[in-house]
Amino acid sequence: MKKDVTQKHYLKDAERVADILNGHFFHGEKVIKAEDVVITDGDSFFFKMGKETSQIVKREHDAVYNIVRGADCFILGLEQQNYIDPAMVLRSLEYMTGQYEEQRHEIMRLHEREQDLKADEHISRFSIEDRLRPVIILVIYYGDSEWNGARTLHELLDWSHI
Repeated sequence: MKKDVTQKHYLKDAERVADILNGHFFHGEKVIKAEDVVITDGDSFFFKMGKETSQIVKREHDAVYNIVRGADCFILGLEQQNYIDPAMVLRSLEYMTGQYEEQRHEIMRLHEREQDLKADEHISRFSIEDRLRPVIILVIYYGDSEWNGARTLHELLDWSHI
């Protein structure tokens, strides 16, 4: 389903994004400011490994931001929904995976350039000290009926036989 251009344009405003974050996470307290919101490219890529082949998968996000407050930074993905998608939690996990993979590959390229890994770190090309920035995916639902799909992975899993 093609996203409404008006909705995408709505999320290009850093002040509005700060308001959304403050309303959702901080009960309206003005913790995040517009100058903390950096709009970035909405695409991410990750490797999907199969038994016989691997492929690079591209995910197009509705909107992605770096939220920078001093030395602290996290990545925010805003996804817009006009309909209830029962698998939205899984799509959100794919988006998160793509963002984490992008960070990991950037770190791996840095280590390759610097040649600074020790012993077994060469296998993963990731050091014990390396850290990833947190990724938060927030889904904004514009549909007419109340959302009745899963909101968390836990809600999507069948725990009845455990």
